Amino acid sequence: MPTFEVDESEQLKIVEENLVRKFGQAVSEERIKAEMERAVHRFDTAKVRSFVPVLVGREVTDALRRSA
Repeated sequence: MPTFEVDESEQLKIVEENLVRKFGQAVSEERIKAEMERAVHRFDTAKVRSFVPVLVGREVTDALRRSA
């Protein structure tokens, strides 16, 4: 059975694309990218990386909801 693994950077790109689709009308793409970058850097020292894209997505979604 094949295993389909997507690396962290690809997962983060998907998260960002989804956020742009969801919030693009209310928030600039530059703002979304800045929030993504800030959130990703919060996890720079995380030893377990499996959930970083999910956590980043949640954190950025919360930040954008507060500002939108």
